[in-house]
Amino acid sequence: MWIPFKSIGAVWFGLFLSVIPCFSFAEKLTFATQDFPPFQTVGDEIGGPLVDIVQQTCMLINIDCEIKAFPWRRAILFAETGRIHGLFAIGRNPQREVWLDFSVPILRSEYGFFTHRATGIETINDLVNKSVGVYGPSNTSWALQQSLSAIVNPRVELFPDDDEIFKMLEYRRLAAAYSNRHVGMSLIQNLGLDHVQYTLPDRPVEYYIGLVKNATTQEQRDRFNAALHLLVSQGIVNRILEKYAIFDAYVDTCGQVAATETTVPTTEIDC
Repeated sequence: MWIPFKSIGAVWFGLFLSVIPCFSFAEKLTFATQDFPPFQTVGDEIGGPLVDIVQQTCMLINIDCEIKAFPWRRAILFAETGRIHGLFAIGRNPQREVWLDFSVPILRSEYGFFTHRATGIETINDLVNKSVGVYGPSNTSWALQQSLSAIVNPRVELFPDDDEIFKMLEYRRLAAAYSNRHVGMSLIQNLGLDHVQYTLPDRPVEYYIGLVKNATTQEQRDRFNAALHLLVSQGIVNRILEKYAIFDAYVDTCGQVAATETTVPTTEIDC
């Protein structure tokens, strides 16, 4: 899905291409992703707004990009061993910063607790001695451990997929589920769960595209990230999200991230 640029004239677009030289035709980047509705779905084809964002970034710098879907643990393993060039969408933490170069944020959501409607859980303190299900090991389970650090005897149970967690919660076999809000609400709808609700917002979370440091060059990462930064700053990323009726996961088009050197002429960005 190609979204035309807003307020970028032919002169500016030509300038952008002149300062970000194209990769050679033979070069190719391979990205790994997972089933992550509503942001991307894996079926006969891999689709969704995050796929469109990656593809549009690759088109902008004239590079061939291949997107493959794997179970997330396998995707992480392939990235850690340099068998792929990038991952999306991925949360950021200090451990991953060692081997991944993170893009600007491409969407924002939040982590929080889902509960059964009949449990009466209203605050995080109600989870003392209660079982909480979470997908992991993952960035989500890492965030949960941080959030429950002051809770007495929390019982965290790790699961290989979110579907099982939410089904168990529906039948009250867990006290709570910890998940991304958008993902959890999508699961409630797709699985037809009548008794699960989003109860306790916990913390905001941003998602990124991560390029594997030992599988890409600094020049490749700079080119890709500069093009993606342009799509974010011009509102193209948010417009792609709108195409999929996702209106509450916008990124700040001026980017609330640490300043980094890019080849994008920042004077042309209206922030």
